[in-house]
Amino acid sequence: MERSTDASIDAKTGEDAAWFVDRTRKFKAELDALTVARLKTSADQYAAITAGMRDSKKELEDVVKDIENMVKTAEIASKVAAAFTKIIALL
Repeated sequence: MERSTDASIDAKTGEDAAWFVDRTRKFKAELDALTVARLKTSADQYAAITAGMRDSKKELEDVVKDIENMVKTAEIASKVAAAFTKIIALL
């Protein structure tokens, strides 16, 4: 008798049925192993993505600080220019 999923339907002996049950358990074990491997891979990918997001957030925070410093510098420069304008007007 051919050993396949069709054989389980037409199983004529206990041996045929036992073979099918054994084969089904092996397939289930293989599927479980693949599922675990996929979940581990997904977790690894997720960790890499979150690490990249964390790095990007840090870079953005650094850019924000740089922009804040530039704004402060521009405000100071504006005040200095206004003061020079007043001094020149007095001369």
